Amino acid sequence: MNEEPSVAPEIGLCLLFSAVDGDVSESELGALSSRVGHLLGDDFDVSRLPSLVDFELTSMAAAGVDAYVAKLAARILPERRFEAVRAACVVACADGLAAEEEEILRHVCRELDVDVDDVIRAVGARFDTLQTGGDSHDDEPNEITAIITEALVPTGWVDPMQAMRDAGISVSGFGALALQYQASNGHLLRLEHHTCDASIHFHVTDDEEEGTDLVLFADGKEREVLAIVSAMQNVVTRANLATWIAKLQRAARVCRFEGDELVELQSPR
Repeated sequence: MNEEPSVAPEIGLCLLFSAVDGDVSESELGALSSRVGHLLGDDFDVSRLPSLVDFELTSMAAAGVDAYVAKLAARILPERRFEAVRAACVVACADGLAAEEEEILRHVCRELDVDVDDVIRAVGARFDTLQTGGDSHDDEPNEITAIITEALVPTGWVDPMQAMRDAGISVSGFGALALQYQASNGHLLRLEHHTCDASIHFHVTDDEEEGTDLVLFADGKEREVLAIVSAMQNVVTRANLATWIAKLQRAARVCRFEGDELVELQSPR
């Protein structure tokens, strides 16, 4: 696993805390989804998420809870430990902190040298149901989401998180829909539909994992955009992307993030 420092074990902590009582409630799933989306961020390649979660769950099952927890000190950076435990505790507290969850919380805090009472005070309660905040988007599927699915899935696009959905785990932060396509030229394409701002995020990543991210605003011309995406899916490369951007600009406003600012690309004259 070549993830950023602490990300994988922090997600593992959330999984551990939410499932330790033998049942993951809907409120815990919501809190877990928000936490995962917040940790990974908008630039994370969503296709890597199922393997990350599977790795942590497999490690827990193979080593047992005590051995898994014992290794956390070496996996979570010292400056991240308090926040990691606090966030995992928020997930567990989404429907109240059960006795089993408090027991594992205290065990983890001992291993990571974190004050458990400070964590509980930071969360705000021991047995109260907590409303979790975070950066999750209000991305409920709509009729455009259905149009995208109907246009792309028959041509080979797949949902990389389907295995997680089948296991009852959902993840926010990646839009109402996230699909990917492995092109015959070796490039990986990803598309996300964000209904919160009616945008389509389109990512082109080459075999060296270098990528370009575009944000498209179709404004009623989604079918035209999807026809262009379908036409390019096996031939687009990072080298010829400018040609396809010009085609996309006939049907949508095409933007790109420059730092934290979303900037619209100028149409060719």
